[in-house]
Amino acid sequence: MRTLALLTFVLLSGYAGESVPFDTLSWTADSASPTEAGISHRVQIYFLVNLEDPAGMNLYWALRGGYGQSYPTSYSAQVFLIGSKGTVPTRSDNDVPDYWDKAYDNAGALLPAFAGGDATGALVLVDGSGKIVQISRLGANADSERKAIEGLFKDTQPLVDNEGLFPLSLKNAIKWLRLGDVNHALKESQKLGADGMTMVKTVSEQSNRMIESDTKVLEDPAANAPTRMIAYLRLNSLLDEFPNVPAHAAAAKAIRQVRSDKQVGAELAAWGTLQDYLHALKRIQPKKVPEMQMQWLPMINAKYAGTYAAEIATMIKHASRLDQ
Repeated sequence: MRTLALLTFVLLSGYAGESVPFDTLSWTADSASPTEAGISHRVQIYFLVNLEDPAGMNLYWALRGGYGQSYPTSYSAQVFLIGSKGTVPTRSDNDVPDYWDKAYDNAGALLPAFAGGDATGALVLVDGSGKIVQISRLGANADSERKAIEGLFKDTQPLVDNEGLFPLSLKNAIKWLRLGDVNHALKESQKLGADGMTMVKTVSEQSNRMIESDTKVLEDPAANAPTRMIAYLRLNSLLDEFPNVPAHAAAAKAIRQVRSDKQVGAELAAWGTLQDYLHALKRIQPKKVPEMQMQWLPMINAKYAGTYAAEIATMIKHASRLDQ
């Protein structure tokens, strides 16, 4: 189970916490395969691009230089390139290193679902809390897009924010950790004896910290329902990834208790309907997307007014230009 952390992915994967449906993605051969712990509490930057369109390929090359090769040592943000149609270019050994995760959307639904059937590219931005805060078409104002993204960096609490915690011998494992691929990082570290065990121990301790943090949110009566729902979704995924940490029992108890919370229940119901919308667009031709959106998005706004899902539906409506 994934959480809102894997952005658009949360929407297409049942009640998983991920924000973006990773179950429809195939990661490229030169990419990491991020996990929930690896990207939780980081700013998540999703670029959805139609690579069959020449304009989309131009967007890709601009994004690669502007973002794919940026943030080489940053744990505050994780960048994702999601190709829709066409072919996602892979990096050759002679190319400048990339610092983003690349995947192909097998269903081809994400880009039209977030920005309409005629969109060449879209930006979906998730803040450090796991909340989707922006959905927009790409390319209108690159400077404004970058400022919006980097303005969120200060409010993050990633799994790791200081590489000084690890010995230099773990350089290769650290690379995978920076890309959010905890599984690959730990696999590499286990080849290095005592130094590798340092990473395993540190990652386990830091995961326990994140689980404790989300548990506190669930138990906080002052936290609003959308915030608690996000913590609930993410916490389920973190417990799946790290089932043996000390904080597991308290987190599992908090999860059981929140299931009877009517406000969180209403948020989950709305979230489920938003996922149904995304699933409905999986096999829709681009020219029919606006019609489908006008059936679903106003319904979500009306039926679930005031919920996080309704907020996202409004952002999708604006990005898809349905209100023009």
